[in-house]
Amino acid sequence: MKAVVVGGGCAGLTAAHTLIRNGYDVTVYEKADQAGGRMSSYKKDGFIVDIAAQLVHPGYKMARKIIEELGILDQLMNFDLQGMKIYFNGDWIRPNPGPDDPEEIAKTMAWINYMGEENFMRFAGWVESRCKQDMYEGSVEWMLDLDSGGNFEDFVRKEFGGKVVEGVVQPVMASICITNPNDVGIGLGAQICWTVLCGEAAVLKCGIGDMADKIVEELGDKMITGTSVKSIVIKDNAVKGIETGKGFIEADTVICATQANIALKIIPDLPEVMKNALSKVTYCRTIAAMIFVDKEMEFNGQIGGILPGYTGSPFASFLFHAASHSGITIPKGKDCISAFLYGDGNDKYWNASDKEITDAVVKQLQEVLPHMPKEILSSKIFRIPEGVYTMHSGVGTIIKDMRDNHYKDVKGLYLCGEYMYTGSYESAINSGRRAAEVVLGRSDTI
Repeated sequence: MKAVVVGGGCAGLTAAHTLIRNGYDVTVYEKADQAGGRMSSYKKDGFIVDIAAQLVHPGYKMARKIIEELGILDQLMNFDLQGMKIYFNGDWIRPNPGPDDPEEIAKTMAWINYMGEENFMRFAGWVESRCKQDMYEGSVEWMLDLDSGGNFEDFVRKEFGGKVVEGVVQPVMASICITNPNDVGIGLGAQICWTVLCGEAAVLKCGIGDMADKIVEELGDKMITGTSVKSIVIKDNAVKGIETGKGFIEADTVICATQANIALKIIPDLPEVMKNALSKVTYCRTIAAMIFVDKEMEFNGQIGGILPGYTGSPFASFLFHAASHSGITIPKGKDCISAFLYGDGNDKYWNASDKEITDAVVKQLQEVLPHMPKEILSSKIFRIPEGVYTMHSGVGTIIKDMRDNHYKDVKGLYLCGEYMYTGSYESAINSGRRAAEVVLGRSDTI
């Protein structure tokens, strides 16, 4: 039993891991020099820093299951997101201050009053009612009644007011979804806001990248990096193999675990109904900036920050990694500050030099953090063309129809990726698992 997996990111590695455990001979082809995709880590000078995915949220059921199967469940450590403060009126405020801190409470109430307390509370209540019980990022069923309602910003402005957009929705969406709320659907917007409002998460002791490393170890020499798949060859409505720069490789089982736009390019003979579904999927790009400093940055309980768009910052959030990993993946007494550029920041700096991006990020951090060092140790810049799936209005329904009714239209071809559900790396991992289960004959669709 042999299978080829195209793409060595979250979905592809999960599919390969599942098939290996069930006796399959699996070869994974990844065009980058390093496997892992969104669960990759950058390692240098004693630092191990996750590049994209960093947190394990409570609802990440499949991610936790894979972590358990890899034997590292005991390495999950709770992480309090309440230390992510929001910049308002030139100061940092805690969205949920402690009951015994009158100064923090006063600052938080000023922020809430800016938005209108009634409007903000109605918004928070709506998000909780939509997400607390039913939300699962590895499924779209819970949000499909919102799927054709337009974009999230227009919905929030109409129902809860423009100040709620400016005060909480825009900065939260830009922080996690790496785009503005007018560029995503209502269901995805609710999901992202709940991720912040629930305030719970965990981190892996050695980073999310440890998951990828463990699966790559399982694969051994069957993990082929630095090799692009030029096309997945289909003939008579059945997979025949893959074409790489090094020649044709015959295969009658191929799992395509790339982003939707890449799948469209490398499967030219995909049936029209599947092409149409994948063509609706859109992504926003991002620049991930890592700034390494010679001090631990956590201060007064702040582990990171969220910057509203009106500040003009090229990035919406930043995180102090030593707050959760000091002495583990971050050398004691040092720190890494990560930030993701979005919107105008991406447009301005996408073709800039790494030094120009570093200088812009450091300058912004120095403006809002009095304790930010004047000198840094080093930096690392990553440009990610398909950063986050933006899930525009109606796309969830179209993809669900493809999954339910056309998933096996091509014999031996199985699609998976974050676009199959709601765009998070939990979505990617769950789709990889489900695709493998179809290959194993345990399911007819993902």
